[in-house]
Amino acid sequence: SIEGNGPIGPPTITGNVIVRCGTAMALKDGVTIDEGHHNTIVGNTEGIDLFAKNGTNGGHGTLHSNIIWNNGVDVRLDNLSTLELTHSAVSQPWPGEGNISTDPKFVDANGLNFALNLDSPCIRAGLDGSDMGAIPFDLPGFFFVRGDADTSGTLGLNDAVVSLRVLFFTDPMPECQDRIDTNDDG
Repeated sequence: SIEGNGPIGPPTITGNVIVRCGTAMALKDGVTIDEGHHNTIVGNTEGIDLFAKNGTNGGHGTLHSNIIWNNGVDVRLDNLSTLELTHSAVSQPWPGEGNISTDPKFVDANGLNFALNLDSPCIRAGLDGSDMGAIPFDLPGFFFVRGDADTSGTLGLNDAVVSLRVLFFTDPMPECQDRIDTNDDG
């Protein structure tokens, strides 16, 4: 729960996993969060609640690259509050550039492991290609799967389509070019 800005400016909220609480994040009474990113907010009564406790000025936030999932209410704000939420996974659809309402595919949410599975749509879907949420995808020793052009972690028909679009249309070349070099001939 954050009320108002401090003497040196707005607070920053990054890299938090907030799970199974009442209200995960309450922003109120004039607080302005300019740096709120890469948080995982799951299974709470309320995910993010922005409001005016004293009735004059609500909470305000510019947030990106968060996972706000499976809360009773993901986001709630009153008419004195504002929220710009982008490049985030929200189970209850929320407007904003890059937002998705697709299961983030945690490794084991019931066991409180909120790392991202290999097939998570949150991988590289955050702002500037970062992973959404507080725990970035990491598979030790994993660099690429040869032929996995769509970066899904598995080989399928869509990999051929993506490779052909790179070769014959204007789709950008992937950072890892070996990914689309299916026979490793360079």
